[in-house]
Amino acid sequence: MKTLMIAEDLTALGQISLANALGVVQAQSVRPAMLPTALLSTQSEGFGTPVALSTEEWLENALA
Repeated sequence: MKTLMIAEDLTALGQISLANALGVVQAQSVRPAMLPTALLSTQSEGFGTPVALSTEEWLENALA
């Protein structure tokens, strides 16, 4: 089985995020490796300005 890394924001509310990409990849019989680039309270789809948590330090450690 092939593995694909998905590097994308992870949102708690909204339709454009790592959560949606995960389903698409799994439907193609590909094992996903998830790499959240930021944690967001929402997307900016009419919900106001999202609260964001950067994963920069975590990403550096995870990729090391």
